Amino acid sequence: MAKILVSVPVLGRPNLRMMQSLYSAINSCKEHDITIYTSENDSMISRVRNVHISTYIHDYKEYDYFISIDSDLEIVNKFESNNIFSKLVAHDVKFV
Repeated sequence: MAKILVSVPVLGRPNLRMMQSLYSAINSCKEHDITIYTSENDSMISRVRNVHISTYIHDYKEYDYFISIDSDLEIVNKFESNNIFSKLVAHDVKFV
């Protein structure tokens, strides 16, 4: 079982379809422990991602993977037999 931190940088409010698809993907992924990390109201996406990566490195040391997903993307691989998190971890490489 991998521990995965999912970073979702948000400006304003997150897209409802994105959040529903993210929760569906997390709920259908029985083989991994997944946590969502968000921040709000920063318009500079690169800065937010850097802050999230720094938080992952310093505060989530027990986690195996860091995944950043934009807050306006809908996840389509959200089913138990076709899950985005299982697919990404299955690559078994340092960067996907």
